[in-house]
Amino acid sequence: MTDPAVQELLDRDYPMFVSVEKRLDGRELYAVGLIDFPGCIAQGATIDEAREKLDAAKPAFFKKLLDLGVKIPKQTSLPAIIPGYVGFYDPATGASLATGSAAGKPRAEVQDGSLKVRMVQTA
Repeated sequence: MTDPAVQELLDRDYPMFVSVEKRLDGRELYAVGLIDFPGCIAQGATIDEAREKLDAAKPAFFKKLLDLGVKIPKQTSLPAIIPGYVGFYDPATGASLATGSAAGKPRAEVQDGSLKVRMVQTA
């Protein structure tokens, strides 16, 4: 059974970021993390795998913060900017808000009335 204080944090829609790293062998490695919690990051061979790992880690991460008495931030309102990165991840659905980029610049589109931008490394 999950601690009610931890469950309350899990029920919040904290925005996530996604970054993609190209390995020397050509494979991509995805990192997914919570914008409001530096260090709460998981990696995987796919975005879905990284997100599943993040979801599995969040209860222990939140529990530890609560045990340490860390002030828990409110959710960042999108758009959020991360140094060296630009982009968004939909906290409501967990879907990447991206479909690609060109020359290191994020590609934006409006779909269903929502701004959709892919996280791409800019620096």
